[in-house]
Amino acid sequence: MEQLTQAKVNSDEVYFQVQKSFFSSGIAAELKRSGYTFLAIAAYMDKDGYAYPSQQTLAEDTGATRATINKHIKELTEYHVDGKPILRQNFFKTESGHWNSYYQITPISQIKKFTEGKVEKIKNPPRKPAKKKSAIELAIEKDKLENPI
Repeated sequence: MEQLTQAKVNSDEVYFQVQKSFFSSGIAAELKRSGYTFLAIAAYMDKDGYAYPSQQTLAEDTGATRATINKHIKELTEYHVDGKPILRQNFFKTESGHWNSYYQITPISQIKKFTEGKVEKIKNPPRKPAKKKSAIELAIEKDKLENPI
């Protein structure tokens, strides 16, 4: 397997989209604090969702400890939508014999690399979208009718 290095993905050049469905489906609410770690991993992903930030890098990016990052990664790899994981963690052995991780953010996660990635439609969201309009939506709708631009 080709040696993976963090240098392959420059985080300053990666833009990603978080689909509205990440929030409206309930994924963000269920992820809670591990969602920050998830977004930090996404900042390093390529167009296929692969990312290779070290746990130390993720800790520095999020202000969390490495132990917290490990806990979040475990939670993220165990979290499924429509029976599919939102994050896969894979391991590889370095030339020096150490084991490192790389990750894949999957299309069901509702996060993709800007303009190039792929998002899969959620069939059974963790939380069903609200059927009735919120008070703010009703107020805006009323305002648009009463005060057309």
